[in-house]
Amino acid sequence: MPRQSIDDRTPTRSDAAEARERVVYTLIPGSVEQFDCLFGQLPDAVYVGDQHAITYANRAGLALLGFEALEQIRMDPWTLARELNTRDSATDEILKTEELPYSDALHGKASIREITIRDRLTGRDRVLRCASSPMLVTGRQGGALLIVSDITERVSAAADEKRRSDFEQHLIGIVSHDLRNPLQVVRFAALMALGKASARDSGGVAQRELRAK
Repeated sequence: MPRQSIDDRTPTRSDAAEARERVVYTLIPGSVEQFDCLFGQLPDAVYVGDQHAITYANRAGLALLGFEALEQIRMDPWTLARELNTRDSATDEILKTEELPYSDALHGKASIREITIRDRLTGRDRVLRCASSPMLVTGRQGGALLIVSDITERVSAAADEKRRSDFEQHLIGIVSHDLRNPLQVVRFAALMALGKASARDSGGVAQRELRAK
């Protein structure tokens, strides 16, 4: 059963600092049922594997990537990343192998990163938040644990809100500009009309009143 790694050494300050930076689990080969007891009912996608293949995915993990059975996802993780067109969410650039959250975990580093993938079934982009952590395989580092949340709707809603706000600011600028211009046109026309009538207004009373306004 996956458990927190413990050894017989006296904990040191560096050990405590490392423990705060990452959570390491022990991966026991052939423990699919045990992983299912831990992760099977989670709403987030969970993936476990090593440098050769993904060895476990919960139901949410299979559904997120468009698979129906665990046997379908047991493939080279790098091939899967290419098939999903995995990109950086901020730059939309294809992620290199060493930049993938899965690679971070295999190299003993915990990380959290937002990535974009292409949905295998619909072809649409999905934005994912990936939290990765290294794992131990029979006492030696070499495994990876990924917990993945689909944040596509949240990101889309934030983008829609920004577009709406930008449009409102643009509209306010147009309206305020257009409101000023007609008033200037009306005033100019009034002054022109006043000029033609000035001969009949020997005292200039009307002209002084308009300019005063």
